[in-house]
Formats: sequence, structure tokens, C-alpha cells
Amino acid sequence: MARLFTSGFELNSTTDGVEFSTNSAPVSIVTTNPRSGTYHGRVTAGAGFWRQIVFTSNQTTVGYIGVSVLIHASLNANSQLVRWSTTGNVSVGNITLKTDDTLVLLKSDGTQIGSASSALTHDHWYYVELKNDASTSPGTLEARIDGVAFASGANSNQGSWARALIGNVTGTQTTNDIYFDDWKVNDSSGSSQTSYPSNGKVIILRPDSSGDANAWLQTAGGAGSSTNYQLVDELPPNDATDFVNSGTLNNEDLYNMSASGTSSADTINVVQVGSRFSNNTADATTAFKTEVIKTSGGTVSQGSAIIPNLTTWKSFQTAATDTYVHTLYADPDGSAWTGGTGGTLDSMQAGLKITTANVNRIQVTALWVYVDYTPGTPATSKGLSALGVG
Repeated sequence: MARLFTSGFELNSTTDGVEFSTNSAPVSIVTTNPRSGTYHGRVTAGAGFWRQIVFTSNQTTVGYIGVSVLIHASLNANSQLVRWSTTGNVSVGNITLKTDDTLVLLKSDGTQIGSASSALTHDHWYYVELKNDASTSPGTLEARIDGVAFASGANSNQGSWARALIGNVTGTQTTNDIYFDDWKVNDSSGSSQTSYPSNGKVIILRPDSSGDANAWLQTAGGAGSSTNYQLVDELPPNDATDFVNSGTLNNEDLYNMSASGTSSADTINVVQVGSRFSNNTADATTAFKTEVIKTSGGTVSQGSAIIPNLTTWKSFQTAATDTYVHTLYADPDGSAWTGGTGGTLDSMQAGLKITTANVNRIQVTALWVYVDYTPGTPATSKGLSALGVG
């Protein structure tokens, strides 16, 4: 599992259940000064936050939250900034931002661990991370800024966790103006990305042309065609306005995705495929999987089966968790993803396949691919003078 959730706020929605489990006002999605991509989150003049439900029961493992934070205007009251919570939304460890722009690490009982950080400079992006090790009793907590720990120590209890929160979670705020981007959640399971999330940038890819297959029906039930991609490319998702739909076993749609804008020197850390779906009639049988190929005709990677069993629209899984079911740390052939023109990130296709059929149909209104990458330094060519010529 490891990487549970990735977000760059690129779905451009503050509706609960689209990109985030809960959008607690006042929050907004803006384009003012993103660290990466087009959009980022903003909390201003109030205690607004985002909550992501990553498990339905409290976990006794290690969880990691990483998020980029920019302070434009200071708080008038201390506020929890990054927090792990139980299923009952009780804090089991948090990083609190103080009115003097320093960060402190707080235990489950609210007492401080270690010293405060140095004051954060305004209008500068920092990558803030919170580790919660609930594998022992008491558990342990650690807080980092840009990869460097400023506080760590024993928690006041085991700190079993289920939900991740970012924002200005507490306090009566009136003067705050803070931005958030590149939010990631990891746990210690699996075999890849089992520690702190990479301090990479997050971008989103969306369908922009027809790929290798277009068998799903169009919105009104007409035969699929090369225009199917236009029914699943909207951000934010437009739900019932247009979608592709199918209940036929092995029906498949594949779409070319938008150019990533990455460089061949960049390292691609994680690729995660998301979709927004429903049934025309609630159905506990019909299932689909998202798919990825790195180039036309290539090896297919499928995510876990999704059985919507609902007529309302949902993103992520169909249980009460909001995590991704299709994560790739390498391409479908097991090689590292490559960026830049001609790279496999740009030749990728993503899509959908019916894997268990029944009488009712699955509807998909949006498909997207989140990419977490670390910018590299492109090689520079040496001029003739550097080679002793001229």
C-alpha cells in the first residue's frame, strides 16, 4: 500500500467527496502561487481545513503526512496545521502553527515535545511532515521541515490513527492567510514508498485524445467512439452532465493523457490513477478496474476492482475510505517512469475496463492521473570554447 493518497488540489473542487473527504469552510482552491501544477488550497480569515479518511478503523502502524505550506499572513491564535486523528476525529498527534510563525509538535494530550522550530518566513513554500508511529504503546511522533527533524519523542498514548488533516484546524482565526499544496499520505506497509513521502511536486494528467480502445457507451447510450475521452476529461468532474458507461464484460476504454511538462532529468516517484463513478442502478456485482499502459499496445497494469453499488457519484474507493486503488511506483513493465519529450510518462494511456458484468451499468464521469515527481537538473551541453575549439 504505502502511498495512500496524493493531491495537488488539481481537481479544483471544494465539494466533499470529490478530491477530499471533507472540506471544512472557509477553504478555497486558487491559482495565486502554486508550488506545482495549476491550483493549490487556501485558508483565510477562519478555521478551515481538509480531512482525508484513509482507514475505516484506527491503525497501529506508522503513518506519514507531508504537505507544502506557505504563510502569507500570520495567525491570531495558535492552530493545528497537520494532524493525525482517530475515526472519532480526536487528535493523536499534530504539528501546531503558532502566532509567531513557529511550529511545535504536540502529543495526543496536547503537551509539547521538544523545542519549537525557527520562525517560518512569509511567502515561502516549506514542506512540513508529521510521522506517527503507533506500533508500540506509547507511540512516537516526529516533525520535520524540508526533510530536517525539529522535534521528536514519545506520544502520550499509542496514537492509533485513521484520518489525516491539514489546514487551520483549530483556534478562532481572523487574520490568517495560508496556502497548501502537494499533500501526500504514506503508511509503512508494502514494499515501496514506506517512509516519508518524497518532497516532490504534484501534477495531474487528464485525457486529451483517444487511445487504443473506446468500447464504453456514451452518455445517452450511444456507441463509443474516438470522442469518448471528452466525456471524462473535466476538472472538476461534472458528474451526471456527461460520462461513459458500460456493463459489458471486458469492455475497455483507453485515453491518451495530457503532456506532463516534465524533464528527462526528473525522477518520477509515484503515479496514481483516480476516477469518479456511479451506477445507473445500485448494483453490488458489476465491477471495473482502472488501467495504465506506458505506450500504445503495451503491457497493461490494472488497479483493484471497484464495485460502485451506488447511484450517487464517488471518487476513490467504494468503502468509507478515500484512498487510491491504483498506484504505480514503476511502469507496467517494471522500469522507472521517464519524463520529458518521448518519455513513458507522456506516452502513457489510462482507462477503464469492466471486469465483472451484470445487468446494470457503471458510469464514469472523470479519470485522472496524479504524478509525484522530483525535479532534476537537465544536462547542459558544453560550448565549443569549453572543448578547446575557437
